[in-house]
Amino acid sequence: MDAKEAELHYVYMINCNGIGKGWKSGAHYYYKIGVTNNLPGKIIGLQVSCPFELKLSFWVRFKDRVSANKAEREAHLQFFESSHVRGEWFQFFDHTLRGGSNDRKLIPLRRPKKFLVQQENVVEVSEHINGVSKPHQGNRHYIIKKIDRRYKKNKK
Repeated sequence: MDAKEAELHYVYMINCNGIGKGWKSGAHYYYKIGVTNNLPGKIIGLQVSCPFELKLSFWVRFKDRVSANKAEREAHLQFFESSHVRGEWFQFFDHTLRGGSNDRKLIPLRRPKKFLVQQENVVEVSEHINGVSKPHQGNRHYIIKKIDRRYKKNKK
């Protein structure tokens, strides 16, 4: 990692694909919203202490640690009351997955993604779909429309 990469920080969303009551019910998954400057190392570190498979779902790269910390803190505050489970873990509804599609009590997964993209000093955005990284290029409005289109397309 060179000096320029070390200055860049990520706000990430990792989902827990656990099995068993309380961890996964239809399309309801637990997501950790956190910040790091070493994304692969963070995932490995979290996986060691979790009995269920963790998958990187989404990340936004920021120019500096201050911007990343601010975006993470604001995301936690924004979704705390409606979706908070424990610590940095939140439960969101992903209607692109099968099952549980009629439960509208939980916030849709696209909302925290859009919220993070709209923050200041965003350098890059990437979404992981079926284990493949799909970088979003372009301005914020285009990226947000792209995220919305993906969810609308898969909602059918």
